[in-house]
Amino acid sequence: MAERELQEDIETLKEDMVKLRTDMTELAKKLIDIGKTEAREAKENLETEARNLINELVEELDKVSERGKKTFKTMEKEVKEKPLLSLLLAFLVGFLLGNLLDRR
Repeated sequence: MAERELQEDIETLKEDMVKLRTDMTELAKKLIDIGKTEAREAKENLETEARNLINELVEELDKVSERGKKTFKTMEKEVKEKPLLSLLLAFLVGFLLGNLLDRR
């Protein structure tokens, strides 16, 4: 009788081991699927963020370019209106820079 109970316990243990193996396999598959989903979502978020940053950079570059064009036009206008003063200022700036660079 004790031997029979032992055999039943062993059979129950074998069944439990098979069920545990199946459950572990299913759990592993679910974890892999979750990991893939999260990786895909993270990739999409990074791509979206990169696109947004690129768009912001392009906008800023456009603003800087526009300011540069306005500054150039203003300077061009000033040089046309006061050519001698502009030439004198350019000479002085060049002279000062030359002296500063010479000292180093």
